[in-house]
Amino acid sequence: MPTVKRFDRSGIEMYFGDHPPLYFHVITRINERIAVANVFGRGRRGNKMSETKAIRISSVKYIDGFTLRLRWVNGTVTPVDLREPVHRLKGLKPLRDEAVFASAKKGEGGHSVVWPGDLDLGADRLWEMPLEQQGRQDAVKFLRWRWRYGSSLSQAAEALGISRRQLAYYASGTHVVPRTVLLACKGWEAEQKAA
Repeated sequence: MPTVKRFDRSGIEMYFGDHPPLYFHVITRINERIAVANVFGRGRRGNKMSETKAIRISSVKYIDGFTLRLRWVNGTVTPVDLREPVHRLKGLKPLRDEAVFASAKKGEGGHSVVWPGDLDLGADRLWEMPLEQQGRQDAVKFLRWRWRYGSSLSQAAEALGISRRQLAYYASGTHVVPRTVLLACKGWEAEQKAA
């Protein structure tokens, strides 16, 4: 089960195979997500990664083999082939049985896909995977930059000096992220580390 602890109507969740860095999701009553990173750092307190509306799944449909069709709350529909992680990650070994894999369901609140036996994959990682499978490393790098620094679309747009709308296109993968924008992300990151 991805829920580590539930408080009132909020919860702390952690998903198998999620993108780095290691972090917990704190899901609030109104489906806001606060991701807390570096929770296992030596003597350091967790850093707040993001406080944004969560990427959520509205439905999951098994297609065939190790492929699922995910419908997202924003209306996007993406097929995702999970053959590689299912055969690479020991923790997902039970999913190598196609009958078990085919039993995939939307997790609580749409924050994951779940299977019997407390197996799950987080929505963030499942949003990235189709982009990777389409060769869209530009969008994946951009998303990870935003998540690493906990930037909302508005904060990232201000930091990079471009419109929020254009950033939304990059984050959704509908437009290619130009090399200049990825370089601006690296420059911004370097400035933050130097400060």
